[in-house]
Amino acid sequence: MEIKEILTTQADELLDIDIDVLNEELDTGCYTHAYKKECKALIDAIARKRALTRSSKSAQVIEPDTQPTVRTLHPSALSPYSKPDERGEERGGNLECDLAAIRKSSKKVSEFKAYIERHPFINEDYIDANFSLFEPQERSALLGMRKFSEPFLEKYFDSLDHNALAKHQEFSEGFFMSHFSDLDPRIVLEDGINTWRGKDSRSSKLDVFLRLKGVRL
Repeated sequence: MEIKEILTTQADELLDIDIDVLNEELDTGCYTHAYKKECKALIDAIARKRALTRSSKSAQVIEPDTQPTVRTLHPSALSPYSKPDERGEERGGNLECDLAAIRKSSKKVSEFKAYIERHPFINEDYIDANFSLFEPQERSALLGMRKFSEPFLEKYFDSLDHNALAKHQEFSEGFFMSHFSDLDPRIVLEDGINTWRGKDSRSSKLDVFLRLKGVRL
Protein backbone atom coordinates (compact mmCIF):
# COMPACT_ATOMS: atom_id res chain seq x y z
CA MET A 1 0.00 0.00 0.00
CA GLU A 2 1.28 3.51 -0.83
CA ILE A 3 2.19 5.76 2.11
CA LYS A 4 0.59 8.71 0.32
CA GLU A 5 -2.61 6.72 -0.19
CA ILE A 6 -2.72 5.81 3.50
CA LEU A 7 -2.24 9.42 4.54
CA THR A 8 -4.94 10.74 2.21
CA THR A 9 -7.60 8.04 2.66
CA GLN A 10 -7.07 6.85 6.25
CA ALA A 11 -5.85 9.98 8.02
CA ASP A 12 -8.65 9.97 10.59
CA GLU A 13 -8.08 6.30 11.43
CA LEU A 14 -4.35 6.44 12.02
CA LEU A 15 -2.97 6.19 15.55
CA ASP A 16 0.05 8.18 16.64
CA ILE A 17 2.07 4.96 16.50
CA ASP A 18 0.98 4.50 12.88
CA ILE A 19 2.26 7.99 12.07
CA ASP A 20 5.58 7.04 13.68
CA VAL A 21 5.76 3.91 11.53
CA LEU A 22 5.06 5.91 8.39
CA ASN A 23 7.73 8.46 9.30
CA GLU A 24 10.27 5.71 9.89
CA GLU A 25 9.44 4.04 6.59
CA LEU A 26 9.88 7.33 4.74
CA ASP A 27 13.25 7.89 6.42
CA THR A 28 14.61 4.42 5.71
CA GLY A 29 12.77 3.21 2.59
CA CYS A 30 13.60 3.70 -1.07
CA TYR A 31 11.47 6.68 -2.05
CA THR A 32 12.21 9.74 -4.15
CA HIS A 33 12.94 13.07 -2.44
CA ALA A 34 9.79 14.59 -3.94
CA TYR A 35 7.65 11.70 -2.70
CA LYS A 36 9.11 11.95 0.83
CA LYS A 37 8.56 15.71 0.88
CA GLU A 38 4.93 15.33 -0.18
CA CYS A 39 4.23 12.64 2.42
CA LYS A 40 5.98 14.61 5.17
CA ALA A 41 3.77 17.61 4.35
CA LEU A 42 0.66 15.43 4.68
CA ILE A 43 1.89 14.12 8.04
CA ASP A 44 2.50 17.68 9.27
CA ALA A 45 -0.99 18.69 8.16
CA ILE A 46 -2.52 15.75 10.05
CA ALA A 47 -0.52 16.66 13.16
CA ARG A 48 -1.68 20.30 13.03
CA LYS A 49 -5.28 19.26 12.56
CA ARG A 50 -5.11 16.88 15.51
CA ALA A 51 -3.48 19.50 17.73
CA LEU A 52 -6.33 21.92 16.99
CA THR A 53 -8.92 19.22 17.61
CA ARG A 54 -7.37 18.25 20.93
CA SER A 55 -7.15 21.82 22.15
CA SER A 56 -10.77 22.59 21.25
CA LYS A 57 -12.14 19.35 22.72
CA SER A 58 -9.81 18.83 25.66
CA ALA A 59 -12.74 18.47 28.04
CA GLN A 60 -14.74 16.15 25.81
CA VAL A 61 -14.73 12.39 26.54
CA ILE A 62 -15.38 10.06 23.64
CA GLU A 63 -17.92 7.37 24.47
CA PRO A 64 -16.72 3.77 23.76
CA ASP A 65 -19.39 3.15 21.13
CA THR A 66 -18.37 6.26 19.16
CA GLN A 67 -14.65 5.57 18.96
CA PRO A 68 -13.44 5.03 15.40
CA THR A 69 -12.22 1.64 14.26
CA VAL A 70 -8.46 1.70 14.01
CA ARG A 71 -5.77 -0.73 12.97
CA THR A 72 -2.05 -0.78 13.52
CA LEU A 73 0.01 -0.81 10.33
CA HIS A 74 2.84 -3.26 9.92
CA PRO A 75 5.89 -1.85 8.10
CA SER A 76 5.72 -4.63 5.49
CA ALA A 77 2.39 -3.22 4.31
CA LEU A 78 4.23 -0.08 3.26
CA SER A 79 6.75 -1.83 1.01
CA PRO A 80 6.66 -0.55 -2.60
CA TYR A 81 7.20 -4.20 -3.63
CA SER A 82 4.20 -5.63 -1.76
CA LYS A 83 1.48 -3.91 -3.79
CA PRO A 84 2.70 -1.97 -6.82
CA ASP A 85 0.23 0.66 -7.92
CA GLU A 86 -1.25 0.99 -11.38
CA ARG A 87 0.91 3.91 -12.39
CA GLY A 88 3.72 1.53 -13.32
CA GLU A 89 6.31 3.88 -14.70
CA GLU A 90 6.13 6.24 -11.75
CA ARG A 91 7.43 3.37 -9.62
CA GLY A 92 10.56 2.88 -11.71
CA GLY A 93 12.68 4.58 -9.07
CA ASN A 94 12.04 1.65 -6.72
CA LEU A 95 13.35 -1.06 -9.04
CA GLU A 96 16.53 -1.69 -7.04
CA CYS A 97 14.59 -2.05 -3.78
CA ASP A 98 12.00 -4.29 -5.41
CA LEU A 99 14.64 -6.59 -6.87
CA ALA A 100 16.39 -6.81 -3.51
CA ALA A 101 13.12 -7.90 -1.88
CA ILE A 102 12.41 -10.48 -4.60
CA ARG A 103 15.88 -12.04 -4.24
CA LYS A 104 15.16 -12.86 -0.61
CA SER A 105 12.22 -15.07 -1.60
CA SER A 106 12.46 -18.85 -1.91
CA LYS A 107 10.55 -18.48 -5.19
CA LYS A 108 12.58 -15.61 -6.56
CA VAL A 109 12.48 -16.75 -10.20
CA SER A 110 8.68 -17.00 -10.39
CA GLU A 111 8.25 -13.82 -8.38
CA PHE A 112 10.65 -11.96 -10.65
CA LYS A 113 8.71 -13.08 -13.72
CA ALA A 114 5.43 -12.04 -12.12
CA TYR A 115 6.95 -8.66 -11.27
CA ILE A 116 8.05 -8.09 -14.88
CA GLU A 117 4.59 -9.08 -16.14
CA ARG A 118 3.00 -6.50 -13.82
CA HIS A 119 5.30 -3.74 -15.02
CA PRO A 120 5.13 -3.35 -18.82
CA PHE A 121 7.20 -0.15 -18.61
CA ILE A 122 10.23 -2.40 -18.01
CA ASN A 123 11.00 -2.59 -21.71
CA GLU A 124 14.21 -2.55 -23.76
CA ASP A 125 14.91 1.14 -23.19
CA TYR A 126 14.33 0.84 -19.45
CA ILE A 127 16.45 -2.31 -19.17
CA ASP A 128 19.21 -0.68 -21.21
CA ALA A 129 19.28 2.25 -18.78
CA ASN A 130 19.26 -0.04 -15.73
CA PHE A 131 21.07 -3.10 -17.06
CA SER A 132 23.58 -3.29 -14.20
CA LEU A 133 20.77 -3.71 -11.65
CA PHE A 134 19.81 -7.12 -13.05
CA GLU A 135 21.64 -10.28 -12.02
CA PRO A 136 22.54 -12.99 -14.59
CA GLN A 137 19.57 -15.21 -13.70
CA GLU A 138 17.22 -12.26 -14.07
CA ARG A 139 18.71 -11.34 -17.44
CA SER A 140 18.06 -14.91 -18.61
CA ALA A 141 14.43 -14.61 -17.54
CA LEU A 142 14.11 -11.27 -19.35
CA LEU A 143 15.29 -12.88 -22.60
CA GLY A 144 12.31 -15.21 -22.40
CA MET A 145 9.82 -12.46 -21.55
CA ARG A 146 10.81 -9.44 -23.63
CA LYS A 147 11.83 -9.04 -27.27
CA PHE A 148 15.07 -7.15 -27.80
CA SER A 149 16.52 -5.49 -30.86
CA GLU A 150 19.67 -6.82 -32.47
CA PRO A 151 21.69 -3.73 -31.44
CA PHE A 152 20.72 -4.41 -27.81
CA LEU A 153 21.69 -8.09 -28.11
CA GLU A 154 24.99 -7.07 -29.68
CA LYS A 155 25.70 -4.46 -27.02
CA TYR A 156 25.19 -6.83 -24.09
CA PHE A 157 26.07 -10.12 -25.80
CA ASP A 158 28.89 -11.04 -23.43
CA SER A 159 26.65 -10.47 -20.40
CA LEU A 160 23.66 -12.47 -21.66
CA ASP A 161 22.72 -16.13 -21.38
CA HIS A 162 23.60 -17.35 -24.88
CA ASN A 163 21.30 -20.38 -24.77
CA ALA A 164 18.32 -18.27 -23.68
CA LEU A 165 19.18 -15.73 -26.38
CA ALA A 166 19.39 -18.47 -29.03
CA LYS A 167 16.01 -19.91 -28.04
CA HIS A 168 13.87 -16.85 -27.35
CA GLN A 169 15.20 -13.94 -29.42
CA GLU A 170 14.90 -13.04 -33.08
CA PHE A 171 18.07 -12.03 -34.90
CA SER A 172 19.52 -12.05 -38.38
CA GLU A 173 21.52 -14.76 -40.11
CA GLY A 174 24.47 -12.38 -40.02
CA PHE A 175 24.22 -12.08 -36.24
CA PHE A 176 24.11 -15.87 -35.94
CA MET A 177 27.14 -16.32 -38.17
CA SER A 178 29.17 -13.64 -36.38
CA HIS A 179 28.44 -15.27 -33.01
CA PHE A 180 28.47 -18.85 -34.23
CA SER A 181 31.12 -19.96 -31.72
CA ASP A 182 28.92 -18.82 -28.81
CA LEU A 183 25.44 -19.77 -30.06
CA ASP A 184 24.45 -23.43 -30.09
CA PRO A 185 23.39 -24.24 -33.70
CA ARG A 186 20.96 -26.90 -32.50
CA ILE A 187 19.10 -24.44 -30.26
CA VAL A 188 19.08 -21.71 -32.92
CA LEU A 189 17.94 -23.99 -35.76
CA GLU A 190 15.64 -26.40 -33.91
CA ASP A 191 14.32 -24.55 -30.85
CA GLY A 192 14.68 -20.91 -31.90
CA ILE A 193 12.04 -18.57 -33.29
CA ASN A 194 13.82 -17.06 -36.30
CA THR A 195 11.87 -17.40 -39.54
CA TRP A 196 15.00 -18.48 -41.42
CA ARG A 197 15.84 -21.45 -39.18
CA GLY A 198 14.26 -24.06 -41.48
CA LYS A 199 16.36 -25.48 -44.33
CA ASP A 200 13.98 -24.18 -46.97
CA SER A 201 14.01 -20.66 -45.51
CA ARG A 202 17.75 -20.09 -45.19
CA SER A 203 19.78 -17.98 -47.55
CA SER A 204 22.37 -19.69 -49.72
CA LYS A 205 25.04 -17.82 -47.79
CA LEU A 206 23.94 -19.34 -44.47
CA ASP A 207 23.48 -22.73 -46.07
CA VAL A 208 27.06 -22.75 -47.33
CA PHE A 209 28.32 -21.38 -44.00
CA LEU A 210 26.65 -24.19 -42.06
CA ARG A 211 27.98 -26.87 -44.41
CA LEU A 212 31.50 -25.52 -43.97
CA LYS A 213 31.01 -25.66 -40.20
CA GLY A 214 29.82 -29.25 -40.43
CA VAL A 215 26.26 -28.46 -39.37
CA ARG A 216 23.67 -30.81 -40.93
CA LEU A 217 20.53 -29.60 -39.19
